Amino acid sequence: MEIITIDTTGAAASVSIINEEGEAVTELSMDMMSHLRLLMPMVSRVTERAGVKKTEITHIAVTVGPGSFTGIRIGMATAKTLAQAWNVPMIALSSLEVFSAAFGESGDLICPMIDAKHGQIFGGIFRKKDVTERRKEEEHGLSEILLPENIYAAEEFIEKARTLAFGDQQAARLLFCGDGAEQHRNLIRRETTAEIVPEDRNSYEIYAAAAAKMALHLACSGSLTSYREIRPAYLRKSEAERKLEAKELGKKKKARRQEQTVIFELPPEDEEISYRRAGREDAAAMAKLDALCFSRSWSEAAFLGEFQTTAGSFYVIAENGEGKPVGFAGISGILDEGEVHRMAVHPLYRGRGIAGTMMERILEEAEARGITTQLLEVRESNRTAIALYKNQGFCVTGRRDGYYADSGENALLMRRESSLTKKPERT
Repeated sequence: MEIITIDTTGAAASVSIINEEGEAVTELSMDMMSHLRLLMPMVSRVTERAGVKKTEITHIAVTVGPGSFTGIRIGMATAKTLAQAWNVPMIALSSLEVFSAAFGESGDLICPMIDAKHGQIFGGIFRKKDVTERRKEEEHGLSEILLPENIYAAEEFIEKARTLAFGDQQAARLLFCGDGAEQHRNLIRRETTAEIVPEDRNSYEIYAAAAAKMALHLACSGSLTSYREIRPAYLRKSEAERKLEAKELGKKKKARRQEQTVIFELPPEDEEISYRRAGREDAAAMAKLDALCFSRSWSEAAFLGEFQTTAGSFYVIAENGEGKPVGFAGISGILDEGEVHRMAVHPLYRGRGIAGTMMERILEEAEARGITTQLLEVRESNRTAIALYKNQGFCVTGRRDGYYADSGENALLMRRESSLTKKPERT
């Protein structure tokens, strides 16, 4: 038995080949923008490395989603073509269930979160079975499903996970994983005591290995399908389908877009800017400004989640002379460690020192709360922001390669120790 497993649902693409003894060879690519170009060469390399001929392939397995719409289509089209050409059966893998097989131990509650944008995630909650349970049961799954795979608001999903863990006496621990967990880690840390699997190359390699082993398990148990019957698990309609259905709303959408992009007339240079603490009532305005400044923007629900607890996040909002928001910045903290995780300034108001003033205010508040270590991540190409942070006392401490899924750009990790923890200089 020789099974090829293909996964293109996330930022990393992987191709594995595994035999009936569980021996596997894996190729991994961390370039999300090159899945289409690299996938077939990866198939060729992995078969060559394993010393397996195409005529010896017995099954083609593929993760059917949920995940990136484009990634799913690339993986599905490639896998179906190979299965048809080689006349072999297919195995459908759930990307969420692969997460549950990859991480944690028997009894753990595994909570995979895949970013679905707009403050939503694809998620499900699983309890990992041990080998004895799997042999006893007639079902072929490696995990027990406690919350069905679906699309959820991030804060709703985290609350469901917390409730399940609190009422489950069998759970060894609660563990979140996936790019959605990385994106909403501050909310997870604030609402739970769960562990979060770091999103790095090692976790992608563990995920790819788990996908191959799951494919082997399902092949042995007879859970097979064909290239004619296999279907993607999108969980919601693609953006193209939603736009097609909304053609009659085109004029309204265009008007909304104009309203978002032309918020103010060119402001006077001497206009006074005021600053105050932001609250729940500012969530809608902050989401609107965030959408203007970032391609991967936060929803109003995401900002509301930031204000759910009094001990969590602290945001400062900047207003122009008419009392309209032109910037905001926020920091959240747990014990003595905090993270600066969102800052935006209206394009027409940049270059006026607003970002620097907001940064000073949130850092002052952090120190007042006893948050003596402040952390942040920034795009490696964002020299303006990096200079601002260095001016506020942050230093570069590391780098995450390919961290930003939209562009594959690296992130710089920066750290600041407040004056409360600095040792006095020798005289």
